Amino acid sequence: MTSEIKKFRAWDSFNKKMSFWTMNDLCNHMGDADSPSALEEWMQYTGLKDKNGKEIYEGDLVKREGSLIWIVQFQEQEIIPLDLTNWEIIGNLHENPELLTN
Repeated sequence: MTSEIKKFRAWDSFNKKMSFWTMNDLCNHMGDADSPSALEEWMQYTGLKDKNGKEIYEGDLVKREGSLIWIVQFQEQEIIPLDLTNWEIIGNLHENPELLTN
């Protein structure tokens, strides 16, 4: 994880869409009527980008040519630096669950 501003996204199952937040956004909206606490599943930005420069979040589905689909997850251990120059985000668990059944 880099030292940049922490970014998050959250899945809104009622409206079937992702919303994107920074830590500052979260602090500024707590207690509002449209509070982000109502959103169901939070996913943090990993600090990494795929081969197209797209930010990789928890719950993203990534693949490189000729490989299996991988689900991005944080784990409670030291992060091993990864070379993601050949990896591409192909979807995420919430908007593209059908990708896991192929």
